[in-house]
Amino acid sequence: MSGSALPRIVAHVPATGVLAAMQAAYARGFTAGDPSWVNFGQGQPELDPLPGGAPRPVSVPLDKAVEGYGPVPGLPAMREAVAALVNHRFRAGRAPYRAAHVAIAGGGRAAISRLFAALGPGRVGHASPDYPAIAEGLARHAAHLVPVHVAGTPEEGFLPRVEVLERAFADGLDAFVASHPNNPTAARWSHEELERIVAAARRHGTLLVLDEFYGTYVYDEPDEDRSISGLEYVVDPDRDPVVIVDGLTKALRHPGWRLAWMVGPPDVVEVVSRIGGALDGGANAPLQRASLDALAPAAAEAEARAVRAVFRAKRDRLVSGLEALGVRVAPARGTFYAFCDLSGLPAPLRDADAFFEAALDERVITVPGRLFDMDPGHQQSGPSPLASWLRFSYGPPMAVVEEGLSRLARVVAAAAAAGA
Repeated sequence: MSGSALPRIVAHVPATGVLAAMQAAYARGFTAGDPSWVNFGQGQPELDPLPGGAPRPVSVPLDKAVEGYGPVPGLPAMREAVAALVNHRFRAGRAPYRAAHVAIAGGGRAAISRLFAALGPGRVGHASPDYPAIAEGLARHAAHLVPVHVAGTPEEGFLPRVEVLERAFADGLDAFVASHPNNPTAARWSHEELERIVAAARRHGTLLVLDEFYGTYVYDEPDEDRSISGLEYVVDPDRDPVVIVDGLTKALRHPGWRLAWMVGPPDVVEVVSRIGGALDGGANAPLQRASLDALAPAAAEAEARAVRAVFRAKRDRLVSGLEALGVRVAPARGTFYAFCDLSGLPAPLRDADAFFEAALDERVITVPGRLFDMDPGHQQSGPSPLASWLRFSYGPPMAVVEEGLSRLARVVAAAAAAGA
């Protein structure tokens, strides 16, 4: 039999984002944990203990109290723990968040999928490039959600300027969804800019949804040793149209636990939880209970300080190493990514797909920028505007970052010699 074996009623869904890049690496022989490969494409942080960080869990307790189905909105103890951490970090002297403001989900994608399924007809703004799950959510609900690209510039890390967002909100945008700090560009707004954006959302009734998984990976401000969140600038937690999604994956470095939370007005949390009952049935109960120690404010802040110190050093090394090769790096003020313009490299490496293939020859994985190009309405024609952009991750340990830079130096040198 030739052609696709899919029954005609089953949609063909292409691989997107990092998954598409990883499939190419697997075809070249990559396996997770293989020390002969450098994975500059990885979306998770290194997992070993960090100096001064929180202790790493070594076991998960099980008993009848958590081996049955848990409540779809999450175990009450985890919802309370998330609210307590949010209040500790962002709500000093302000109206507190409560467990009723929190819903637990089985990972960030599950939380975002629930949220998109809860949206009624309307115009939803987005940045580009951005986390592919946002584009996928918009595309899946194209029958009633109209995507609106709110543009930024490369000089600003592609995030829309505050003034541009304020105008979009005033013009009747129903919602705006973005990762912040941004994956893949590593851009973020300042605390003052974020305060203005939250105030504009409140003033115009625009639902502001922020994926804040990288909210503790914050660099380059006088107050950089401080997590960033739109929740800090909410006036009324019960009514302000601000929803954030966060989780254990990045800040607390438990990606395999697949636990995330959504924080927002209780009425929104209730609707999204009902959607969760229909979509996925709720998150893993034993792991929710096991997460309570990591969510305790003292442990979470120790981990955040350790993460910032270690990852800031890796950021500085990766950026300096890439710039020495002739790569232009966008301001990397958050996350653990560097978003890079290759147009100054020798041909053919100016094309991100060509660079990606050449790096695979050296067993180095990267991610072409076009895989983060947000076009849920399929309005673009011609090549991606991100054809010369590439994302590098400094999620791996420093020794791996150093080895990767050495291998990329060989890639660039070979291209320069071939073009001489």
